[in-house]
Amino acid sequence: MPSKSFFGLPFRLAATVALSCLLCACQGTVPTDYGGNDAGHVVMGIGAVADSPYTRYAFTFRRSGDNATFRLVYFITPQLRLSTPIRYQTPDEAGVIEAASIPRGKYEMVNFEAAINLGLATQNFSARQDFSIPFEVRANEVVYLGNYQGNPIRARTESGRVVARGPFFVVEDRSAADLRLAKDRIPSLPTERVINATPDADQLRIPFFVSVGEAKLARQRANSALQPVPRDLSRDDVYKQQ
Repeated sequence: MPSKSFFGLPFRLAATVALSCLLCACQGTVPTDYGGNDAGHVVMGIGAVADSPYTRYAFTFRRSGDNATFRLVYFITPQLRLSTPIRYQTPDEAGVIEAASIPRGKYEMVNFEAAINLGLATQNFSARQDFSIPFEVRANEVVYLGNYQGNPIRARTESGRVVARGPFFVVEDRSAADLRLAKDRIPSLPTERVINATPDADQLRIPFFVSVGEAKLARQRANSALQPVPRDLSRDDVYKQQ
């Protein structure tokens, strides 16, 4: 199906019945609680502005060589979380610090997912095409991946209802605060040996990610489409659906 984008961003939209999404058995999974001698660690902040309509943000990472993947996830609905998250919260935002122990090697962030709970179904937004933000994990070291703050892109239907059109993320180096929270939760984390791999969003040229300096303008643009749209606008003409 043809695809277009809101806010200049090429989103993929999938509406799925709850509990029907299963991991593909043919794709390997990187363990996130790895305890081998070559284990390294990744730490990442995942958050959202206070008025975010999404109930889950997730980032997918792929290992070079065998294409095995792992995910770091922020469940905004606390009861969906099986383990105790490392949380932070202010009047403007909330989030978690995700930490994982994985085998050393070369990895890349390749996609994200933002999900809205619709009751019996879930609406998922992700990048239509994978991207690449590479990093390397070394044994007994921590790689800090940055803090990613989800911001919604909105539009208004002809009836006046505000609908989500996908997210963008403000990427920031909050290593001091994020690593302190991670260390408080996981005392064994070797935060004295840290590689700061926070990307420069202005240099990435990936339209889903913006720098702190561009955040204000991006938020204004994200809400500039709050104008009525034709009732018969075909969703197939806007999104590639799965």
